Amino acid sequence: MSDRGEHPSVYYEGRDCRRNGGGKMANPFTSNTVSGSWFLAGWHDMDIELAHENDTRPAKVKAA
Repeated sequence: MSDRGEHPSVYYEGRDCRRNGGGKMANPFTSNTVSGSWFLAGWHDMDIELAHENDTRPAKVKAA
């Protein structure tokens, strides 16, 4: 595991890569390996966080 949290360190490397503007091709692992999957999971999780940061309307307003 990692000293940064509950996920393996490659997960956080993927998040850092995305945060710094890196693309999926910056994955230093093959995508069909465990490490490659964790890297891409971190990279993709930034989509969720970035979308949430850009969303300023409450959920109730969206549903209406």
